[in-house]
Amino acid sequence: MVDWPTTVFDTAALVADYGLPALLWLFLYLLAFERREFAERIGFGRLSFWLLGLGATLATVALLPLAPIGPDILAVSLGGGVFPLAIGAVALGRTFAQGRRDLGIWLGLLVLVGAALLGTVLALPVGISQDAAVFTVALAASLAAAGFATGPNRLRRAPIAGALVLTLGVAVATFVASTPLAGSGISETFPFYLLPPFGAGFAAVLAWRSFHPGPTGGALAVAFAATGFGVLLGADVLREPPLYQGGYAGLYAIGGAGVFDLLYLSPLVALAAAYLAHRLLGRSLRPEEGGAPRPTPPGRPSALLLSAGRARVGGDPRRSIEAAWQGAREAEAQARRLVGAPAADPERPWAGLQVPPWVPADAANLGALARAPELGPRDVDRALIAAAGQIYVGYAVGRERFAPVLHRLLAFLIDLAVLTVPAALVWAYLAVSTPGDLATLFNAPAFLAATYGYVALAFLYFGLTSYWRGRTVGKRALRLLVTSRSLDRPGLLASFVRESTKLVVLSILGIGAALSVALLLRGGALAAGTTPAGIALPADLGIFVSLAATTAGFVTLVGTVGLLFVAVTDDRQRLGDVLAGTWVIRDRPPRAPPGPGDPTTAATEPPAPPRSAGGGS
Repeated sequence: MVDWPTTVFDTAALVADYGLPALLWLFLYLLAFERREFAERIGFGRLSFWLLGLGATLATVALLPLAPIGPDILAVSLGGGVFPLAIGAVALGRTFAQGRRDLGIWLGLLVLVGAALLGTVLALPVGISQDAAVFTVALAASLAAAGFATGPNRLRRAPIAGALVLTLGVAVATFVASTPLAGSGISETFPFYLLPPFGAGFAAVLAWRSFHPGPTGGALAVAFAATGFGVLLGADVLREPPLYQGGYAGLYAIGGAGVFDLLYLSPLVALAAAYLAHRLLGRSLRPEEGGAPRPTPPGRPSALLLSAGRARVGGDPRRSIEAAWQGAREAEAQARRLVGAPAADPERPWAGLQVPPWVPADAANLGALARAPELGPRDVDRALIAAAGQIYVGYAVGRERFAPVLHRLLAFLIDLAVLTVPAALVWAYLAVSTPGDLATLFNAPAFLAATYGYVALAFLYFGLTSYWRGRTVGKRALRLLVTSRSLDRPGLLASFVRESTKLVVLSILGIGAALSVALLLRGGALAAGTTPAGIALPADLGIFVSLAATTAGFVTLVGTVGLLFVAVTDDRQRLGDVLAGTWVIRDRPPRAPPGPGDPTTAATEPPAPPRSAGGGS
């Protein structure tokens, strides 16, 4: 006989476990692209969507080792831990009055309270007394935060205190509901793991106006960040110690389940719950709500021309001509940025650039059409044709500034050498020093940490060097720069999104190379192998050659697809550049002959690009 209640419950749990990420990605997509201006202001724009969706999925095996704890090793997953926490920190920093400074205060207070809670957990045995002590410490810290929010600086301190109290509430609820399983990890059962993030989302909206007199949109950022850091504290910090007492030596990762981890899912659930709370309470989310305006990045000329074409088909000639004119102007501005020419003069389009004489004339005619009070039936078509010519010329003028495909390939190979040679030495050391057979080596926490850690460290190398310096070692050797479309250095989230597509190559290379080194140095009783040409080899060498060749083949295949993407795009962008809105350019513009009407103008080397404001999202 079928136990229907149990069957229905188990089915609901299965659907929630595997369907929740897809539903949350759909919500985040609609928020980021349908409510784009509002989402950008509170830190959940298109960059956040790509990093939490595509980036987190590709970062499944990217685990950053943190510290050895006895025979175990503690690590953190990039996709399941670093990415959601980084987005939460960026969003919360935009919500606070003094941005990063207030964010630092909030993080400092959270670390102090977290240390007190961890000391309490370590001092008491698991059970009711431990739970009660954790609740007491969190309550005392919340009351102290409430006192911190009073005084002459209330408008600044209240949001900090409110976010801290909400974080501690999520931490306590998560701590009580979670269970450490030695040899496995930290677990919460359905539907209890949904309660803390849902409660945090509604609590943030209900309490927001009481401690923040401004727009209500910031409550979404507070709900996301407080839930993420609350789950980190309540589960991954306070519930972590018992895992090291079960006699199972292993690699334990914060957020190790990736897109199925509580640390990843809970903040997104809280964000969706906060949005739902706004709707249920009748509080509208207008585009102007939710923080200070963000700088508008330059538009893509080709995208503006496409928008003009859609307006033409939709029967809106005025909008079509205005979009065509904007595309033409952006094409000129983009060309000027790339060749290092002075800013555009509205009265003298294309002055100082080496372009045919018809280009300035067409630009003037297009501007006249955009300002004309009345439009004829063929004016829209004329405008679209003229704008297409302007955009083509703009791309042609600036094309030489973009990094050649061969230079980008050589730079990437240099960077891989910088990363992989030291990693290979570590893998070799572990292969010869770890006792036991190959199965023991492959399950050793140190070898797993070195293998998955390579993927995480390589990603951080690319992402952080692009953010800090605008170039890696390889790009510096080839005199290349990573910039935004405005020639600023990319923000942190933009850098992470740009490099997230490299996680495919890094994962294949890291795992394949580590296994190849281990097989070469520690191969045991393995089946005989052959090369692809059918040449028989000794057992160990044959499998080593097969694995190494397979790894190299997959890396080459993925890399070739990326290079083809660079070759066919107008801006020589690979997929990561398209998603992040970045360019790879030569570090100085090529020398160009002076343009017509301005014989003294020539391209000059621009100063080092400044970093764009904020983290970008």
